[in-house]
Parts: sequence; structure tokens; C-alpha cells
Amino acid sequence: MEKFFKKTNVILTLLLALSIILTVFTMPFAKVNGKYFDIFGSYGIAENIKNMELNMTSVVYVKNKSGLWKEYHRIHGNENRLWVSIDK
Repeated sequence: MEKFFKKTNVILTLLLALSIILTVFTMPFAKVNGKYFDIFGSYGIAENIKNMELNMTSVVYVKNKSGLWKEYHRIHGNENRLWVSIDK
């Protein structure tokens, strides 16, 4: 009888693992009402970033001779603005 429970336990564990793996790999491609099922809302965020207008005011700061940060210039309006990484 103990051998039966061990085999059953192994089979059920494998079925559970297989169902979890299939769920994880098929969820990103599942469609609900014709739209992709988005657990984290990342598609909406990406669309908002693509459509975002960057007509905001930016402030450029420089260090003065005493080592303090001072406002150097304000950029505003509809100038040519592009997303740039902080490394540049």
C-alpha cells in the first residue's frame, strides 16, 4: 500500500509541475475578448510611453565655483526632445 501512495505522490507532483509550467508559458499568448491577457499591465504602459508628448519644462543645473548646484537654463515648449539614457 505504501508503494501505491509513493507512485501516486510522484504522479500528482509531476502533473502539478507540468500544469504550472504550461500555465506560465501560455499565459503571455492567451487572448481574452480578442486582446492579449496582460497580468502586469505592461502593454498599456508601453503604449502610454510611445504616445507621450514631451512638451514639459526641463531644468539644466551646473556647479558653480563654490561647488553648489545652480539653475543654468530652462528648456520648455515643443523643442526637439528625445528620450536619452542617463549615461549620455
